[in-house]
Amino acid sequence: MVPAGLKADNILADLVILFWDLDSINVALAGTATAIETGSGRAVVQDGRIVMSIVSRDGMLSRGDVQLTNQDFGYHLNIRTISVDDT
Repeated sequence: MVPAGLKADNILADLVILFWDLDSINVALAGTATAIETGSGRAVVQDGRIVMSIVSRDGMLSRGDVQLTNQDFGYHLNIRTISVDDT
């Protein structure tokens, strides 16, 4: 069963936070939350609490395996980015 919080527009927003540069993300968040770099990926912080965490095993968010947890909407995604040449 798919969690109620798992909606297409949420997943698209998650991918934006994963792949876009932090300055653009923070402009889009418009002060409601802040996206930050962490030692192993990124996090979105709102009112002093982490509402989303993105962790990369190798520190490269744009490739490889990434674990994204959206605490506010209650879901976890495992994302694997591969090159078209690898398919």
